[in-house]
Amino acid sequence: MSTSYQLVQWNTQKKIYDTTLWIFIVFYLSVFWIISFTVFPTITFENVLIRSFGTLAIIMLHIVLAIGPLARINKHWKLLLYNRRHFGVSLFIIASVHAWFSLWLFHGNGNMWMFMSLFLSNTNYGSLYYFPFQVLGFLAYLILLTMAFTSHDYWLNTLSPNFWKTLHYGVYLAYLLLIGHICLGVLELETSWIYFVLLFIGAITLITLHIWSGFIEMKKDHQNLSHQDDWLLVGNLDTIPEKQAKIVLVNNERVAIFKYNKTLSAVSNICKHQGGPIGEGKIVQGCITCPWHGYQYRPEDGCAPPPFKEKLSTYNLKFKDNLIYIYPKKNPEGTYVKPLEIDYPNIKAQEFYIGWKAKIPKNYFIFLKKISIIFLMLLIVLAGLLALKQKHIAPSYYSQLPKPKQGFLIQYPCAMFLELGNRDIYGNPNFKAYPLVNARKFGVGAIFESLKKQDHNQAPFVEITGNWMHRDSTYIIELSNGLNSVKTLHAPVLPKFLPMTIIDSSITLAGEIIDPKCYFGAMNPGQGKPHKSCAIRCISGGISPMFAYTIFGTKQYALLYTENPEALFEDIKPYIGDPIKIQGNLYQFYNWKLFKINTSKIFRQ
Repeated sequence: MSTSYQLVQWNTQKKIYDTTLWIFIVFYLSVFWIISFTVFPTITFENVLIRSFGTLAIIMLHIVLAIGPLARINKHWKLLLYNRRHFGVSLFIIASVHAWFSLWLFHGNGNMWMFMSLFLSNTNYGSLYYFPFQVLGFLAYLILLTMAFTSHDYWLNTLSPNFWKTLHYGVYLAYLLLIGHICLGVLELETSWIYFVLLFIGAITLITLHIWSGFIEMKKDHQNLSHQDDWLLVGNLDTIPEKQAKIVLVNNERVAIFKYNKTLSAVSNICKHQGGPIGEGKIVQGCITCPWHGYQYRPEDGCAPPPFKEKLSTYNLKFKDNLIYIYPKKNPEGTYVKPLEIDYPNIKAQEFYIGWKAKIPKNYFIFLKKISIIFLMLLIVLAGLLALKQKHIAPSYYSQLPKPKQGFLIQYPCAMFLELGNRDIYGNPNFKAYPLVNARKFGVGAIFESLKKQDHNQAPFVEITGNWMHRDSTYIIELSNGLNSVKTLHAPVLPKFLPMTIIDSSITLAGEIIDPKCYFGAMNPGQGKPHKSCAIRCISGGISPMFAYTIFGTKQYALLYTENPEALFEDIKPYIGDPIKIQGNLYQFYNWKLFKINTSKIFRQ
């Protein structure tokens, strides 16, 4: 322990702990990535990163919350307890990768600051099903951030142990927020039962462990001590191991009675560091050593050795007929009480683990090997299951255009590129239409405005470069270099009248409003509630909204437009990414369908 701020005072046990932990972390991520890219070749790097780090973070959080009760149930779990804060900081690093990359990917590079986008894109705060789940994850992350940056003993001493401990109990609130984040987010998109089952097992396991450990603690406290005059009978001397303690409840406070070097001493059982159980520790180098983090106190006066200043309350003892008695009134903290001298045969002390000693006791080392093998096997199973059971990984692709394309740019009814093909037998030009998007989360409106300033032609003939994005044999084009992706040519003028034929009037279609850029390849799957906020940002940035629907088992797509394009985004914003029905007129425009919708006829399914 340090009395001033130092990063990490490395010792053998810390090195073993952290090295083993990060080997397991790298192992989990490697297995997840290998399986994901092998089974789902079209999955994007971004989604694998988000999913692998996110699933690992929630697994690690379950372990962190389980360490405490496990250490109370079985002393060998103190191997994980001593450097638990290292585990917590590692968890924070993993969670940070997931959180910041998700924030940047879903909310960055748009027309709104990403932190504003986080809270203002999806504003369905009054609905449970449509609630903006990413906000819950962000709040949980802030708690983990606070805990990580106050994990050092410098902050514990500065904030005071009681306040620091209360602050770090926030991990339970973070856990609840993350459960909500998962249930209201990815579980509304994924259909595999494995995600529900694993989350349920994790929650039930934590609840069971905490109840079990609590029952053990309560059982210790309900040992009734008989009175003899003003003293309380503790029990037989033989019930206390050498250099260790027996814990008893005196006036609703736990007291640790230590037997060492043929003497007895009694002190408060609560460590001044983090409230650890002093009585579960051992006398090491003449001092009581707390099993949680190694804080030490002299047994005769409860004082920590210099330069430390922590003090425990002490108690008076007496010994009669091989029985130990304690006076129930505690002495002020740091009061010297002469150790009670008794005579008993020397008994070998039980094994005791404390993290600042270089060598792990034999039984603890055997236990460490066993749990390491179990954890390794568990990681293989979890990484494999979570990677294999990913759903909605669509056959969508993002790649560079093999060569420049020539054709016309049109802005109405939607921003599109009409590729000029061969003429028909009547001499009329044939066109193939491709919706256009810009780099990042923007449409091509700014490109059209710049071209209009250069050329008054409303449909300029151009040569474009950029990227393909395609899914289900449907293609759109990204002008990835903005205006530099467009080269104006002097050639034919687009015919004045473009063929648009009606397919069905007043038709009602069921499906989902999507942003075509992410859906068709920039992200995968790029749909549903997890993608809702990103889709809102893309469409608000000028990307033409699209409607994905299914007819007779076939996925189809239609570009949305209205008589009033300026109001379209605000009218459809609450429904983007949700299962809905829309009424409108369906048209055919070359190889694309256009859906002229009535924004007052949108209904949630």
